[in-house]
Amino acid sequence: MIDKMVHPAYLRLVEGVLTPLLRPLAYFSRIDRGKGVDGLDIWSITEELKGSNEEYLIRHYEHIIRNGIAHGGISFLQREIRYRDQRGNQEAFGTSFVVRLFDDLLDTCNGVAVAMKVFFIVSLDQGYRSPGELMIEVIQEYTWAPWWAIEGCVEAEIAGRSQLTVYARPDTRDSRKVFWSTVQSGILSESLSPGYDRYFLSLRSRKALPGWAAFDGQKLRELRKKGAESLSEYRGILEGDVIFYVPRLALPTMFAALDTWATSVRIAVPTAIQKMKDGLGIPRMFCRDGTLHRNSWGAVVRGGVVVEGLDGHELVKVIRNNRGRIVRMGKRHARKAGGFCIATLLPIGYAQIAVFRRDYRHRRVSGFGLGKDLVCTIRLQRLRHINSPDIIGSTIETNGKWRIAWNRAWLDDVGQQVLEHAISR
Repeated sequence: MIDKMVHPAYLRLVEGVLTPLLRPLAYFSRIDRGKGVDGLDIWSITEELKGSNEEYLIRHYEHIIRNGIAHGGISFLQREIRYRDQRGNQEAFGTSFVVRLFDDLLDTCNGVAVAMKVFFIVSLDQGYRSPGELMIEVIQEYTWAPWWAIEGCVEAEIAGRSQLTVYARPDTRDSRKVFWSTVQSGILSESLSPGYDRYFLSLRSRKALPGWAAFDGQKLRELRKKGAESLSEYRGILEGDVIFYVPRLALPTMFAALDTWATSVRIAVPTAIQKMKDGLGIPRMFCRDGTLHRNSWGAVVRGGVVVEGLDGHELVKVIRNNRGRIVRMGKRHARKAGGFCIATLLPIGYAQIAVFRRDYRHRRVSGFGLGKDLVCTIRLQRLRHINSPDIIGSTIETNGKWRIAWNRAWLDDVGQQVLEHAISR
């Protein structure tokens, strides 16, 4: 997996994402120092940012790994990977470290990209022209509906006029919903990516013929600068006053209204249930990892559960009071992920669930180690012949067939008082 997936992705991430995102920082840093700005490759960028306030952005970049991947200097050892650059420098890293490095670099790039999006959004009135690729996720978020999704956009030039083509995916036979979302998306596209003469929405749906709508960029721009608020003021922004969307099988108005009502209920019910749980003080927790198999007469469950928004004494209390719920969440997650097997029908004979106070990727949870975000492991032991070691250096708390091993790194982080609370009964 590392050779076929992680290595190529790491190289593309460095060359195509990290380098262009960090180049403006290095550029202005050199300007401030009165130095030249030529030759800002990834090596020059990292050297420029070392010792600055932005040094944390290059913390997860390893130059020798990048060179080893780019120039074929990779040797796979028993439990390590050795990277070698063109000058003969070499260094070995563990496989888990390489995967973790890629994940952390991806998070860094996502963070910088989000910061750039925020900058372009708040600086629209300063004359900056935001790249369409950066704004597409903002447009997706603001216009999303159960029947509407934006998939992408691309710049074009039609008959000497600049155009932003936005690709939308309607999923309804109700034309009125599509008309509303089309106008909303066109207005928002111009406000987030101004400067185009024309905004063209391509409508592709499995429930309708290929459709389209074209907006006059100049009229949209004038209305936005004038501060238009009423939808009636936007009359005339559509070329030909036409939104072409023809369902293959149009629904009568009554059925369209029933479909809207059913969709509203489907969206509102989970939100109402969550608000009710919050009102009753039921903590928010979710399962990130889970496995399930049969052993003797019972099911063996292992997994990882995240408890959000709590720490210290409150987290200890929640874990103690919800240990059964946490174990059942692990089994339920494993059943959904692995499909049906005989173990899903059996009672739980043995379970060991790791509890985290912070969310991580699935592959990191399964091999997390003893970091301070691992709070404890909860064990339910009904099958006596299964033996499993506890967390090294942990504080053990037992209650019948239940066993909680509190992680020492977490206890050291939250303080001695929590340690005393955890072992007191």
